[in-house]
Amino acid sequence: MVYECEERIVRRMNNTIPQSQITAFRHAIDALIRAFKVSEGVQHPDLSKPLSQTDVQALLYVVAHPLCIGADLGQHLGMVPTTVSAIVDRLVRSGLLARSRTETNRRIVQLQPTAAGLRIAEQVIAGQEADCRLMLEALSDSERQHFISMFGKIALAMARQEPEP
Repeated sequence: MVYECEERIVRRMNNTIPQSQITAFRHAIDALIRAFKVSEGVQHPDLSKPLSQTDVQALLYVVAHPLCIGADLGQHLGMVPTTVSAIVDRLVRSGLLARSRTETNRRIVQLQPTAAGLRIAEQVIAGQEADCRLMLEALSDSERQHFISMFGKIALAMARQEPEP
């Protein structure tokens, strides 16, 4: 696994992008991470502990895909089943997700958000959208369209390069 990661890094370093552009882009990403407070957990009065960013991403996925299974969540997060199981366990203990079994195949465990999970997801999304609105307000309409298109292209390319769990 480490070798594959090192190989990808070396392959990427052998391209023709000037180091100055790479450094400027890295600094811009760092600024966005600070602005979005990515490294901080999500605090909420209903929770005894803050949610990690991975927990938040898992919750948001289940909200968007109710009755999904753990394998779907794992594929989305790019994580192995044992890690996904630990994340789901935390969210269930926190009262944000519920597990249920299907009637047709009792071995299949589906995930769905609870009312508390839906409330927290709505608040997280509202905060993210407010941050995005603030960032996009710095651009003209044509710049916004171009930026969103380019950002989507980058996200798609990065998703394709992620190793399988």
